[in-house]
Amino acid sequence: MGNEPGEFWRHHSNLLWSRVQTATAIEVAILAGWFNITDKSLFSEYRSWLLCLGIVLLLLVMLLMARDAQYMAVAEQIRDNGIPQPLPPILGLRGRQIAILAAVILIGVNVVLLARSCCITSKIVNQPTSAASSAPSGSK
Repeated sequence: MGNEPGEFWRHHSNLLWSRVQTATAIEVAILAGWFNITDKSLFSEYRSWLLCLGIVLLLLVMLLMARDAQYMAVAEQIRDNGIPQPLPPILGLRGRQIAILAAVILIGVNVVLLARSCCITSKIVNQPTSAASSAPSGSK
């Protein structure tokens, strides 16, 4: 990476988009693991922990993406026509905003699945067993 603002911007832009790929890979792994661990599996108690781990990892990647976006903004401030001007943003969102929004959506998916997982687990735990409900209530 040279001292040119354009090279600096390009480097952090590449980092930002590689982190989007990293976030996608993390999410695919988390979802695959979550869906493959069934309620009757030996590891069923770890489903919620898997989602929590995914949320933490995605938050860390999102923080790195935000930092890359800050570096890109600094490079844009000091440029002297060394970086070509991009086309107008799509729907008013710049590329780095879309990248961070993608990470936020992935985290939201994990939060919804975590909430759903906790609700299902609490229903299973609070459900009376069939043996207890079919036992006689008392003898005469």
